[in-house]
Amino acid sequence: MPDTVGLGLAALRKGGRLVLCGLFGGEITLPLPPIAQRAVAVMGSYVGSLAELKAVVALARKRKIAPLPVATRPAKEVNQALEALKAGTVLGRVALDFETDPER
Repeated sequence: MPDTVGLGLAALRKGGRLVLCGLFGGEITLPLPPIAQRAVAVMGSYVGSLAELKAVVALARKRKIAPLPVATRPAKEVNQALEALKAGTVLGRVALDFETDPER
């Protein structure tokens, strides 16, 4: 569970909310500064049944859940990428490509 929580937390945008579902136990350790800096929330919920969890897992196995889109931009477009993130117009993630940057 800690790896899944870490992945979920990393996928949140500023102000996002990570909802931990279920009562299956385990422990997590989270660094506090990024939570405050990104204004994210971590909360728990025990709503949902085992049957619903199995249905979601079945959807994932059948690849019926779309992966998070990742757009790649040249490193020289860093300011435009940051502006798009700030404006909330990015769907998914933006990765900067430093390998093909001619100004390097």
